[in-house]
Amino acid sequence: MGDRRESSDAPTSRLRARRHLQIVVGKPLWDLDLAVDMAMFSLGSSAGTPGEDGRGMAKPEYALHVQCPWRLVRAGIIELGSWDLARADPHALHGGPLGERIERLVRPRPEVLMLQLKTAGSLVLGLSGGMRLEVFPDSGATKSTSVEFWRFLAPGSERPHVVCESDGYFLDQGVEPTAMP
Repeated sequence: MGDRRESSDAPTSRLRARRHLQIVVGKPLWDLDLAVDMAMFSLGSSAGTPGEDGRGMAKPEYALHVQCPWRLVRAGIIELGSWDLARADPHALHGGPLGERIERLVRPRPEVLMLQLKTAGSLVLGLSGGMRLEVFPDSGATKSTSVEFWRFLAPGSERPHVVCESDGYFLDQGVEPTAMP
């Protein structure tokens, strides 16, 4: 099994990543969930049947998995950020004041109006209703370790994942099936 990365030189890797990410422009943001320390933003259409609470089982057309600081901003005010979720009980995302805040932000299904891929892994999604999702990595690479900041994927499809790590962007082509003996 070889390297899953599609190699590309640094000047073109951001342009290549941007091309793959542009597909979300015009799509709605419709859910935000948490898995340990990873925020999962659901975009586009949904497939499947939601659970009793209206969430949970629907599969997004596209997903943005974020493991670095992020925030939802409207009119210069942070509506919700990664620190809010880091301090919360994970079950509070589906009820209580935090769950209500999340619901208020994603229920209108704000549409992605623009996408900016900035230097050092920063990503901005301009959303309808004057809101922005700002993702801003905050860690440097070391010679021995690379840190994954965010990953854009289309669950259930063969599209490559766009991955931003501390040492740059790459397209994850997925794992090739191993041959049976």
